[in-house]
Amino acid sequence: MIDGQLFGSMLRSAANNLANHRNTLNELNVFPVPDGDTGTNMYLTISSASADIADDPSVGVVAERAAGALLKGSRGNSGVILSMLFAGIAKGLKGKTTMDGAQFVEALEQGVKTAYKAVMRPKEGTILTVARVTAEQGLEYCKTVQDEKTVLPQLCVYAREILAKTPDMLPVLKQQNVVDAGGMGFCFILEGMREALNGNEIAAENADQGETNAAANFSDMDGEDIKFAYCTEFIINRTDDKDSTKFRLFLETIGDSVVMADDGTIIKTHVHTNNPGKVLEQAITYGSLINIKIDNMKAQHQQLSEKENKDTAAADVIAEPEKPYGIVAVSAGEGFSQLLAEFSVDQVVTGGQTMNPSTDDILRAVNAVPAETVFVFPNNKNIILAAEMTKELTSKNVVVLKTSTVPQCIAALMMFDPSAAVETNEMAMMDAAMNVTTLSVTPAIKDALIGEHRIREGDILGLTESKITVVEKDLHKCAQKLASTAIGKETQFVTIYHGQDVTEAEAEALKDQLCAKFSHAEYTVVDGGQPVYHYIIAVE
Repeated sequence: MIDGQLFGSMLRSAANNLANHRNTLNELNVFPVPDGDTGTNMYLTISSASADIADDPSVGVVAERAAGALLKGSRGNSGVILSMLFAGIAKGLKGKTTMDGAQFVEALEQGVKTAYKAVMRPKEGTILTVARVTAEQGLEYCKTVQDEKTVLPQLCVYAREILAKTPDMLPVLKQQNVVDAGGMGFCFILEGMREALNGNEIAAENADQGETNAAANFSDMDGEDIKFAYCTEFIINRTDDKDSTKFRLFLETIGDSVVMADDGTIIKTHVHTNNPGKVLEQAITYGSLINIKIDNMKAQHQQLSEKENKDTAAADVIAEPEKPYGIVAVSAGEGFSQLLAEFSVDQVVTGGQTMNPSTDDILRAVNAVPAETVFVFPNNKNIILAAEMTKELTSKNVVVLKTSTVPQCIAALMMFDPSAAVETNEMAMMDAAMNVTTLSVTPAIKDALIGEHRIREGDILGLTESKITVVEKDLHKCAQKLASTAIGKETQFVTIYHGQDVTEAEAEALKDQLCAKFSHAEYTVVDGGQPVYHYIIAVE
Protein backbone atom coordinates (compact mmCIF):
# COMPACT_ATOMS: atom_id res chain seq x y z
CA MET A 1 0.00 0.00 0.00
CA ILE A 2 1.11 3.57 -0.71
CA ASP A 3 1.20 5.82 2.36
CA GLY A 4 1.80 9.59 2.58
CA GLN A 5 5.59 9.38 2.75
CA LEU A 6 5.81 7.09 -0.26
CA PHE A 7 3.37 9.27 -2.21
CA GLY A 8 5.54 12.29 -1.39
CA SER A 9 8.54 10.44 -2.80
CA MET A 10 6.51 9.62 -5.93
CA LEU A 11 5.64 13.29 -6.42
CA ARG A 12 9.27 14.39 -6.06
CA SER A 13 10.36 11.71 -8.51
CA ALA A 14 7.67 12.78 -10.98
CA ALA A 15 8.74 16.42 -10.76
CA ASN A 16 12.41 15.57 -11.23
CA ASN A 17 11.66 13.29 -14.16
CA LEU A 18 9.72 16.12 -15.77
CA ALA A 19 12.56 18.55 -14.99
CA ASN A 20 15.09 16.25 -16.65
CA HIS A 21 12.99 16.08 -19.82
CA ARG A 22 11.51 19.56 -19.98
CA ASN A 23 13.66 20.59 -22.94
CA THR A 24 12.44 17.51 -24.80
CA LEU A 25 8.87 18.74 -24.25
CA ASN A 26 9.73 22.31 -25.20
CA GLU A 27 11.19 21.16 -28.50
CA LEU A 28 7.86 19.54 -29.40
CA ASN A 29 6.39 23.04 -29.81
CA VAL A 30 4.92 22.82 -33.30
CA PHE A 31 4.54 26.56 -33.70
CA PRO A 32 7.73 28.37 -34.82
CA VAL A 33 6.99 31.33 -32.52
CA PRO A 34 8.46 31.56 -28.99
CA ASP A 35 5.81 30.82 -26.38
CA GLY A 36 5.31 29.77 -22.76
CA ASP A 37 6.74 26.33 -23.44
CA THR A 38 4.81 23.31 -22.23
CA GLY A 39 7.77 21.58 -20.60
CA THR A 40 8.79 24.62 -18.60
CA ASN A 41 5.24 25.43 -17.54
CA MET A 42 4.48 21.86 -16.43
CA TYR A 43 7.81 21.58 -14.63
CA LEU A 44 7.39 24.88 -12.77
CA THR A 45 3.84 23.89 -11.83
CA ILE A 46 4.64 20.48 -10.35
CA SER A 47 7.86 21.71 -8.74
CA SER A 48 5.79 24.14 -6.67
CA ALA A 49 4.36 21.09 -4.92
CA SER A 50 7.42 18.84 -4.87
CA ALA A 51 9.62 21.55 -3.34
CA ASP A 52 7.77 21.29 -0.05
CA ILE A 53 6.06 17.92 0.18
CA ALA A 54 3.98 17.61 3.34
CA ASP A 55 5.59 15.25 5.84
CA ASP A 56 2.45 13.35 6.75
CA PRO A 57 1.73 9.61 6.88
CA SER A 58 -1.68 10.10 5.26
CA VAL A 59 -1.78 9.89 1.48
CA GLY A 60 -4.93 12.01 1.48
CA VAL A 61 -3.26 14.86 3.38
CA VAL A 62 -0.19 14.83 1.13
CA ALA A 63 -2.39 14.84 -1.98
CA GLU A 64 -4.49 17.73 -0.69
CA ARG A 65 -1.50 19.91 0.16
CA ALA A 66 0.22 19.10 -3.12
CA ALA A 67 -2.92 19.99 -5.06
CA GLY A 68 -3.12 23.37 -3.31
CA ALA A 69 0.51 24.15 -4.12
CA LEU A 70 0.07 23.03 -7.73
CA LEU A 71 -2.93 25.31 -8.16
CA LYS A 72 -1.10 28.39 -6.89
CA GLY A 73 2.02 27.54 -8.87
CA SER A 74 0.24 26.67 -12.12
CA ARG A 75 1.56 28.39 -15.24
CA GLY A 76 0.17 28.35 -18.75
CA ASN A 77 -2.68 26.19 -19.97
CA SER A 78 -0.70 22.97 -19.57
CA GLY A 79 0.19 23.86 -15.98
CA VAL A 80 -3.39 24.70 -15.04
CA ILE A 81 -4.66 21.45 -16.56
CA LEU A 82 -1.99 19.56 -14.61
CA SER A 83 -3.04 21.29 -11.39
CA MET A 84 -6.67 20.34 -12.06
CA LEU A 85 -5.68 16.70 -12.56
CA PHE A 86 -4.07 16.72 -9.12
CA ALA A 87 -7.00 18.62 -7.60
CA GLY A 88 -9.27 15.77 -8.69
CA ILE A 89 -6.78 13.17 -7.49
CA ALA A 90 -6.81 14.87 -4.09
CA LYS A 91 -10.61 14.67 -4.02
CA GLY A 92 -10.44 10.96 -4.79
CA LEU A 93 -7.93 10.35 -2.01
CA LYS A 94 -9.59 12.56 0.60
CA GLY A 95 -9.64 10.86 4.01
CA LYS A 96 -7.45 7.96 2.92
CA THR A 97 -4.38 7.00 4.93
CA THR A 98 -3.08 4.60 2.27
CA MET A 99 -4.04 3.57 -1.25
CA ASP A 100 -3.53 0.65 -3.56
CA GLY A 101 -3.23 0.68 -7.34
CA ALA A 102 -6.96 0.53 -7.97
CA GLN A 103 -7.63 3.45 -5.63
CA PHE A 104 -4.99 5.53 -7.41
CA VAL A 105 -6.68 4.86 -10.75
CA GLU A 106 -10.05 5.84 -9.31
CA ALA A 107 -8.51 9.07 -8.03
CA LEU A 108 -6.95 9.67 -11.45
CA GLU A 109 -10.40 9.32 -13.01
CA GLN A 110 -11.61 12.07 -10.62
CA GLY A 111 -8.66 14.16 -11.78
CA VAL A 112 -9.60 13.74 -15.43
CA LYS A 113 -13.18 14.84 -14.77
CA THR A 114 -11.97 17.91 -12.86
CA ALA A 115 -9.52 18.87 -15.61
CA TYR A 116 -12.11 18.53 -18.38
CA LYS A 117 -14.48 20.81 -16.48
CA ALA A 118 -11.78 23.49 -16.21
CA VAL A 119 -11.35 23.76 -19.99
CA MET A 120 -14.14 25.47 -21.90
CA ARG A 121 -13.51 23.74 -25.23
CA PRO A 122 -11.28 20.72 -24.57
CA LYS A 123 -9.41 19.35 -27.58
CA GLU A 124 -8.76 15.68 -28.16
CA GLY A 125 -5.16 14.73 -28.83
CA THR A 126 -3.83 16.64 -25.82
CA ILE A 127 -2.84 15.82 -22.23
CA LEU A 128 -6.56 15.57 -21.47
CA THR A 129 -6.97 12.68 -23.90
CA VAL A 130 -3.85 10.88 -22.70
CA ALA A 131 -4.96 11.14 -19.06
CA ARG A 132 -8.58 10.17 -19.79
CA VAL A 133 -7.81 7.08 -21.86
CA THR A 134 -5.12 6.00 -19.40
CA ALA A 135 -7.63 6.21 -16.54
CA GLU A 136 -10.34 4.39 -18.54
CA GLN A 137 -8.04 1.52 -19.46
CA GLY A 138 -6.66 1.48 -15.93
CA LEU A 139 -10.15 0.99 -14.48
CA GLU A 140 -10.67 -2.01 -16.73
CA TYR A 141 -7.30 -3.45 -15.74
CA CYS A 142 -8.08 -3.01 -12.03
CA LYS A 143 -11.15 -5.22 -12.29
CA THR A 144 -8.72 -8.12 -11.94
CA VAL A 145 -5.52 -6.53 -10.53
CA GLN A 146 -5.24 -4.00 -7.68
CA ASP A 147 -1.58 -4.28 -6.64
CA GLU A 148 0.04 -0.84 -7.04
CA LYS A 149 3.38 -2.26 -8.22
CA THR A 150 1.60 -3.90 -11.12
CA VAL A 151 -1.03 -1.24 -11.82
CA LEU A 152 1.25 1.81 -12.10
CA PRO A 153 3.64 0.24 -14.65
CA GLN A 154 0.59 -0.77 -16.68
CA LEU A 155 -0.72 2.82 -16.57
CA CYS A 156 2.62 3.95 -18.01
CA VAL A 157 2.16 1.50 -20.90
CA TYR A 158 -1.38 2.76 -21.58
CA ALA A 159 -0.23 6.39 -21.47
CA ARG A 160 2.55 5.82 -23.99
CA GLU A 161 0.19 3.92 -26.30
CA ILE A 162 -2.38 6.72 -26.42
CA LEU A 163 0.36 9.36 -26.68
CA ALA A 164 1.55 7.70 -29.89
CA LYS A 165 -1.94 8.19 -31.33
CA THR A 166 -2.22 11.93 -30.62
CA PRO A 167 -0.96 12.94 -34.10
CA ASP A 168 -4.00 11.17 -35.56
CA MET A 169 -6.28 13.35 -33.40
CA LEU A 170 -4.70 16.77 -33.99
CA PRO A 171 -3.82 17.65 -37.61
CA VAL A 172 -1.16 20.16 -36.53
CA LEU A 173 0.71 17.37 -34.74
CA LYS A 174 0.46 15.08 -37.75
CA GLN A 175 1.74 17.79 -40.06
CA GLN A 176 4.84 18.25 -37.90
CA ASN A 177 5.16 14.50 -37.18
CA VAL A 178 5.28 14.98 -33.39
CA VAL A 179 3.23 13.83 -30.40
CA ASP A 180 1.51 16.17 -27.94
CA ALA A 181 3.94 17.79 -25.50
CA GLY A 182 1.47 17.91 -22.61
CA GLY A 183 0.61 14.26 -23.11
CA MET A 184 4.28 13.34 -23.08
CA GLY A 185 4.70 15.35 -19.89
CA PHE A 186 1.93 13.28 -18.31
CA CYS A 187 3.85 10.13 -19.30
CA PHE A 188 7.02 11.45 -17.64
CA ILE A 189 5.05 12.15 -14.45
CA LEU A 190 3.60 8.62 -14.28
CA GLU A 191 6.99 7.11 -15.07
CA GLY A 192 8.63 9.16 -12.33
CA MET A 193 6.01 7.93 -9.87
CA ARG A 194 6.58 4.34 -10.98
CA GLU A 195 10.33 4.58 -10.33
CA ALA A 196 9.82 5.92 -6.80
CA LEU A 197 7.29 3.20 -6.11
CA ASN A 198 9.99 0.67 -7.01
CA GLY A 199 12.47 2.35 -4.65
CA ASN A 200 14.32 4.32 -7.35
CA GLU A 201 13.27 7.94 -6.73
CA ILE A 202 14.55 10.02 -9.65
CA ALA A 203 16.82 12.96 -8.85
CA ALA A 204 17.18 16.15 -10.89
CA GLU A 205 20.14 15.66 -13.23
CA ASN A 206 21.32 19.28 -13.27
CA ALA A 207 21.57 21.78 -10.45
CA ASP A 208 19.79 24.43 -12.49
CA GLN A 209 16.78 22.17 -12.85
CA GLY A 210 15.81 22.39 -9.22
CA GLU A 211 13.15 24.78 -8.05
CA THR A 212 13.05 27.81 -10.31
CA ASN A 213 12.09 31.21 -8.95
CA ALA A 214 9.84 33.53 -10.92
CA ALA A 215 12.48 36.21 -10.38
CA ALA A 216 15.90 36.52 -8.84
CA ASN A 217 15.86 36.69 -5.04
CA PHE A 218 17.76 39.95 -4.60
CA SER A 219 17.29 40.05 -0.84
CA ASP A 220 19.50 36.94 -0.56
CA MET A 221 22.34 38.72 -2.33
CA ASP A 222 24.84 41.05 -0.73
CA GLY A 223 25.30 44.28 -2.64
CA GLU A 224 28.92 44.34 -1.54
CA ASP A 225 29.48 41.13 -3.51
CA ILE A 226 29.07 43.13 -6.73
CA LYS A 227 32.75 43.60 -7.62
CA PHE A 228 32.17 45.79 -10.67
CA ALA A 229 29.41 48.32 -10.17
CA TYR A 230 28.57 49.61 -13.65
CA CYS A 231 26.89 47.56 -16.35
CA THR A 232 28.13 49.29 -19.52
CA GLU A 233 26.63 48.62 -22.95
CA PHE A 234 27.01 50.35 -26.31
CA ILE A 235 27.47 49.83 -30.03
CA ILE A 236 30.54 51.00 -31.97
CA ASN A 237 29.93 52.01 -35.56
CA ARG A 238 33.31 51.05 -37.01
CA THR A 239 35.34 53.62 -38.95
CA ASP A 240 38.15 51.22 -39.83
CA ASP A 241 38.99 47.51 -39.82
CA LYS A 242 41.23 47.57 -36.74
CA ASP A 243 41.38 44.23 -34.92
CA SER A 244 39.05 44.31 -31.90
CA THR A 245 40.86 41.51 -30.04
CA LYS A 246 42.99 44.02 -28.13
CA PHE A 247 39.82 45.85 -27.08
CA ARG A 248 38.36 42.65 -25.65
CA LEU A 249 41.57 41.95 -23.74
CA PHE A 250 41.52 45.51 -22.39
CA LEU A 251 37.94 45.08 -21.16
CA GLU A 252 38.85 41.88 -19.36
CA THR A 253 41.59 43.72 -17.44
CA ILE A 254 39.19 46.33 -16.02
CA GLY A 255 35.97 44.35 -15.64
CA ASP A 256 34.10 41.08 -16.10
CA SER A 257 31.07 39.63 -17.88
CA VAL A 258 32.57 40.78 -21.19
CA VAL A 259 30.40 40.04 -24.22
CA MET A 260 31.40 41.32 -27.65
CA ALA A 261 30.04 40.78 -31.14
CA ASP A 262 32.07 42.14 -34.05
CA ASP A 263 30.64 41.68 -37.54
CA GLY A 264 33.13 44.02 -39.22
CA THR A 265 30.65 46.90 -39.33
CA ILE A 266 29.66 47.29 -35.70
CA ILE A 267 31.00 46.06 -32.37
CA LYS A 268 28.27 45.37 -29.85
CA THR A 269 29.77 45.54 -26.37
CA HIS A 270 28.75 44.59 -22.85
CA VAL A 271 30.97 44.76 -19.75
CA HIS A 272 30.71 45.15 -15.97
CA THR A 273 33.33 47.65 -14.80
CA ASN A 274 34.16 50.31 -12.22
CA ASN A 275 35.55 52.58 -14.93
CA PRO A 276 32.96 53.11 -17.68
CA GLY A 277 34.76 56.29 -18.74
CA LYS A 278 37.91 54.35 -19.58
CA VAL A 279 35.85 51.82 -21.51
CA LEU A 280 34.23 54.53 -23.64
CA GLU A 281 37.53 56.33 -24.12
CA GLN A 282 39.09 53.18 -25.56
CA ALA A 283 35.98 52.25 -27.55
CA ILE A 284 35.86 55.55 -29.40
CA THR A 285 39.20 54.76 -31.05
CA TYR A 286 37.34 52.10 -33.05
CA GLY A 287 34.52 54.34 -34.26
CA SER A 288 31.51 56.39 -33.18
CA LEU A 289 29.39 55.23 -30.23
CA ILE A 290 25.62 54.80 -30.15
CA ASN A 291 23.04 53.29 -27.75
CA ILE A 292 25.23 53.94 -24.72
CA LYS A 293 23.69 52.52 -21.54
CA ILE A 294 25.37 52.60 -18.12
CA ASP A 295 23.57 51.22 -15.04
CA ASN A 296 24.75 51.29 -11.44
CA MET A 297 24.15 47.68 -10.43
CA LYS A 298 24.70 48.31 -6.71
CA ALA A 299 21.98 50.96 -6.71
CA GLN A 300 19.71 48.65 -8.74
CA HIS A 301 20.35 45.83 -6.29
CA GLN A 302 19.40 48.02 -3.34
CA GLN A 303 16.17 49.15 -5.02
CA LEU A 304 15.19 45.62 -6.06
CA SER A 305 16.01 44.20 -2.64
CA GLU A 306 13.89 46.84 -0.88
CA LYS A 307 11.01 46.25 -3.30
CA GLU A 308 11.24 42.47 -2.87
CA ASN A 309 11.20 42.69 0.91
CA LYS A 310 8.18 44.97 0.75
CA ASP A 311 6.37 42.69 -1.71
CA THR A 312 7.17 39.57 0.32
CA ALA A 313 5.87 41.11 3.52
CA ALA A 314 2.58 41.98 1.81
CA ALA A 315 2.28 38.80 -0.28
CA ASP A 316 -0.38 37.09 1.83
CA VAL A 317 -2.23 40.25 2.88
CA ILE A 318 -5.60 40.96 1.27
CA ALA A 319 -5.99 44.72 0.97
CA GLU A 320 -9.14 46.13 2.52
CA PRO A 321 -11.52 47.65 -0.07
CA GLU A 322 -11.20 51.42 -0.46
CA LYS A 323 -13.02 51.64 -3.80
CA PRO A 324 -15.50 49.54 -5.78
CA TYR A 325 -13.18 48.63 -8.68
CA GLY A 326 -9.53 47.78 -9.24
CA ILE A 327 -7.58 46.55 -12.24
CA VAL A 328 -4.77 44.00 -12.70
CA ALA A 329 -3.09 43.49 -16.07
CA VAL A 330 -0.29 41.27 -17.37
CA SER A 331 2.34 43.01 -19.46
CA ALA A 332 5.73 42.35 -21.04
CA GLY A 333 7.69 45.47 -21.88
CA GLU A 334 8.41 48.63 -19.91
CA GLY A 335 6.60 50.86 -22.40
CA PHE A 336 3.45 48.77 -22.25
CA SER A 337 3.59 48.69 -18.45
CA GLN A 338 3.91 52.47 -18.23
CA LEU A 339 1.01 52.90 -20.62
CA LEU A 340 -1.18 50.58 -18.56
CA ALA A 341 -0.31 52.55 -15.43
CA GLU A 342 -1.51 55.69 -17.20
CA PHE A 343 -4.87 53.95 -17.64
CA SER A 344 -5.08 53.53 -13.85
CA VAL A 345 -4.12 49.87 -13.73
CA ASP A 346 -3.46 49.18 -10.04
CA GLN A 347 -1.10 46.23 -10.43
CA VAL A 348 0.93 45.20 -13.48
CA VAL A 349 2.10 41.56 -13.45
CA THR A 350 5.23 40.95 -15.49
CA GLY A 351 4.70 38.20 -18.02
CA GLY A 352 3.48 37.27 -21.45
CA GLN A 353 4.85 35.19 -24.29
CA THR A 354 7.69 32.89 -23.10
CA MET A 355 7.20 33.95 -19.45
CA ASN A 356 3.76 32.98 -18.24
CA PRO A 357 3.11 34.16 -14.67
CA SER A 358 1.75 31.66 -12.17
CA THR A 359 -1.71 31.72 -10.64
CA ASP A 360 -0.04 32.83 -7.41
CA ASP A 361 1.66 35.77 -9.17
CA ILE A 362 -1.71 36.99 -10.38
CA LEU A 363 -3.37 36.21 -7.04
CA ARG A 364 -0.88 38.36 -5.14
CA ALA A 365 -1.57 41.26 -7.47
CA VAL A 366 -5.34 40.82 -7.04
CA ASN A 367 -5.05 40.71 -3.25
CA ALA A 368 -2.89 43.84 -3.23
CA VAL A 369 -5.59 45.94 -4.92
CA PRO A 370 -7.77 47.79 -2.35
CA ALA A 371 -11.04 47.17 -4.21
CA GLU A 372 -14.17 45.03 -3.87
CA THR A 373 -14.14 43.89 -7.52
CA VAL A 374 -10.92 43.39 -9.45
CA PHE A 375 -10.90 43.18 -13.24
CA VAL A 376 -8.02 41.00 -14.50
CA PHE A 377 -6.61 41.28 -18.02
CA PRO A 378 -4.39 38.23 -18.86
CA ASN A 379 -3.41 39.66 -22.28
CA ASN A 380 -2.22 36.26 -23.51
CA LYS A 381 -4.20 33.13 -24.37
CA ASN A 382 -1.84 30.96 -22.36
CA ILE A 383 -2.45 32.99 -19.19
CA ILE A 384 -6.28 33.10 -19.20
CA LEU A 385 -6.73 29.79 -17.35
CA ALA A 386 -4.23 30.76 -14.65
CA ALA A 387 -6.09 34.05 -14.17
CA GLU A 388 -9.41 32.21 -13.90
CA MET A 389 -8.01 30.04 -11.08
CA THR A 390 -7.58 33.09 -8.83
CA LYS A 391 -11.36 33.34 -8.41
CA GLU A 392 -11.35 30.38 -6.03
CA LEU A 393 -8.41 31.64 -3.98
CA THR A 394 -9.47 35.11 -2.82
CA SER A 395 -12.36 36.76 -1.04
CA LYS A 396 -12.42 39.53 -3.63
CA ASN A 397 -14.80 39.45 -6.57
CA VAL A 398 -12.56 38.68 -9.56
CA VAL A 399 -13.72 39.26 -13.14
CA VAL A 400 -11.37 37.93 -15.81
CA LEU A 401 -11.58 39.73 -19.15
CA LYS A 402 -10.29 37.18 -21.66
CA THR A 403 -7.95 39.47 -23.55
CA SER A 404 -5.18 37.82 -25.53
CA THR A 405 -3.11 40.94 -26.29
CA VAL A 406 -2.16 44.18 -24.55
CA PRO A 407 -3.72 46.32 -27.35
CA GLN A 408 -7.05 44.64 -26.63
CA CYS A 409 -6.59 45.53 -22.97
CA ILE A 410 -5.83 49.18 -23.75
CA ALA A 411 -8.92 49.48 -25.94
CA ALA A 412 -11.00 47.89 -23.19
CA LEU A 413 -9.67 50.22 -20.50
CA MET A 414 -10.77 53.22 -22.54
CA MET A 415 -14.34 52.02 -22.02
CA PHE A 416 -14.03 51.48 -18.26
CA ASP A 417 -16.64 53.46 -16.30
CA PRO A 418 -16.08 53.58 -12.50
CA SER A 419 -19.74 54.52 -11.99
CA ALA A 420 -21.21 51.64 -14.03
CA ALA A 421 -22.24 48.18 -12.81
CA VAL A 422 -19.83 45.23 -12.99
CA GLU A 423 -21.74 43.51 -15.79
CA THR A 424 -22.03 46.75 -17.79
CA ASN A 425 -18.30 47.36 -17.56
CA GLU A 426 -17.48 43.78 -18.44
CA MET A 427 -19.63 43.87 -21.56
CA ALA A 428 -18.45 47.30 -22.72
CA MET A 429 -14.78 46.49 -22.21
CA MET A 430 -14.94 43.14 -24.00
CA ASP A 431 -16.84 44.69 -26.92
CA ALA A 432 -14.05 47.26 -27.26
CA ALA A 433 -11.36 44.59 -26.99
CA MET A 434 -12.95 42.51 -29.73
CA ASN A 435 -12.95 45.55 -32.02
CA VAL A 436 -9.14 45.49 -32.12
CA THR A 437 -7.16 43.43 -34.61
CA THR A 438 -3.71 42.70 -33.22
CA LEU A 439 -0.84 42.08 -35.59
CA SER A 440 2.59 40.93 -34.49
CA VAL A 441 5.96 40.46 -36.14
CA THR A 442 8.59 38.06 -34.82
CA PRO A 443 11.41 35.83 -36.12
CA ALA A 444 10.82 32.09 -36.51
CA ILE A 445 12.73 30.02 -33.96
CA LYS A 446 12.63 26.77 -35.95
CA ASP A 447 11.80 25.24 -39.31
CA ALA A 448 8.13 24.37 -39.69
CA LEU A 449 5.35 23.68 -42.12
CA ILE A 450 2.23 25.55 -40.99
CA GLY A 451 -0.65 25.27 -43.44
CA GLU A 452 0.76 26.40 -46.77
CA HIS A 453 3.69 28.24 -45.20
CA ARG A 454 7.05 26.47 -45.33
CA ILE A 455 9.06 28.33 -42.70
CA ARG A 456 12.78 28.38 -42.07
CA GLU A 457 14.43 29.35 -38.82
CA GLY A 458 15.16 33.08 -38.91
CA ASP A 459 12.31 33.93 -41.29
CA ILE A 460 10.23 36.92 -40.22
CA LEU A 461 6.66 35.92 -39.40
CA GLY A 462 3.63 38.18 -39.51
CA LEU A 463 0.72 37.03 -37.36
CA THR A 464 -2.88 38.20 -37.38
CA GLU A 465 -3.97 37.46 -33.81
CA SER A 466 -2.30 34.03 -33.47
CA LYS A 467 -2.46 32.95 -37.14
CA ILE A 468 0.58 33.18 -39.39
CA THR A 469 -0.42 35.20 -42.45
CA VAL A 470 2.89 36.56 -43.82
CA VAL A 471 6.36 35.02 -44.10
CA GLU A 472 9.23 37.20 -45.32
CA LYS A 473 12.99 37.48 -45.05
CA ASP A 474 12.99 41.22 -44.29
CA LEU A 475 11.57 42.59 -41.03
CA HIS A 476 10.06 45.82 -42.33
CA LYS A 477 8.80 44.29 -45.56
CA CYS A 478 6.98 41.73 -43.42
CA ALA A 479 5.54 44.42 -41.12
CA GLN A 480 4.32 46.55 -44.01
CA LYS A 481 2.81 43.59 -45.85
CA LEU A 482 1.12 42.33 -42.67
CA ALA A 483 -0.40 45.72 -41.86
CA SER A 484 -1.65 46.03 -45.43
CA THR A 485 -3.70 42.85 -44.96
CA ALA A 486 -5.58 44.34 -41.99
CA ILE A 487 -5.95 48.06 -42.74
CA GLY A 488 -9.15 48.73 -44.67
CA LYS A 489 -11.46 51.60 -45.58
CA GLU A 490 -13.15 51.39 -42.18
CA THR A 491 -9.90 51.54 -40.23
CA GLN A 492 -9.67 54.64 -38.05
CA PHE A 493 -6.64 54.10 -35.82
CA VAL A 494 -3.36 52.23 -36.24
CA THR A 495 -0.98 52.06 -33.28
CA ILE A 496 2.54 50.72 -33.87
CA TYR A 497 4.18 49.41 -30.70
CA HIS A 498 7.84 48.74 -31.36
CA GLY A 499 9.80 46.23 -29.33
CA GLN A 500 13.09 46.44 -27.51
CA ASP A 501 15.08 45.46 -30.61
CA VAL A 502 13.57 48.12 -32.89
CA THR A 503 14.52 51.80 -32.85
CA GLU A 504 12.00 54.60 -32.85
CA ALA A 505 13.37 55.79 -36.21
CA GLU A 506 12.65 52.38 -37.74
CA ALA A 507 9.12 52.42 -36.34
CA GLU A 508 8.54 55.96 -37.66
CA ALA A 509 9.71 54.83 -41.10
CA LEU A 510 7.14 52.01 -41.02
CA LYS A 511 4.47 54.51 -40.01
CA ASP A 512 5.36 56.78 -42.93
CA GLN A 513 5.19 53.86 -45.36
CA LEU A 514 1.74 52.85 -44.13
CA CYS A 515 0.49 56.42 -44.02
CA ALA A 516 1.49 56.95 -47.64
CA LYS A 517 -0.53 53.89 -48.63
CA PHE A 518 -3.49 54.29 -46.26
CA SER A 519 -3.69 58.00 -45.55
CA HIS A 520 -7.27 57.93 -44.19
CA ALA A 521 -6.21 56.32 -40.87
CA GLU A 522 -4.61 58.01 -37.86
CA TYR A 523 -1.21 56.58 -36.91
CA THR A 524 0.66 56.53 -33.59
CA VAL A 525 4.08 55.10 -32.71
CA VAL A 526 4.62 53.91 -29.13
CA ASP A 527 7.70 52.35 -27.53
CA GLY A 528 6.24 49.15 -26.11
CA GLY A 529 9.64 47.80 -25.13
CA GLN A 530 8.31 44.25 -25.55
CA PRO A 531 10.58 41.23 -25.99
CA VAL A 532 9.99 38.51 -28.61
CA TYR A 533 7.91 40.69 -30.97
CA HIS A 534 9.65 43.38 -33.01
CA TYR A 535 6.30 44.99 -33.69
CA ILE A 536 2.82 44.70 -32.23
CA ILE A 537 0.33 46.67 -34.33
CA ALA A 538 -3.20 47.48 -33.21
CA VAL A 539 -5.73 48.14 -35.97
CA GLU A 540 -9.09 49.65 -34.97
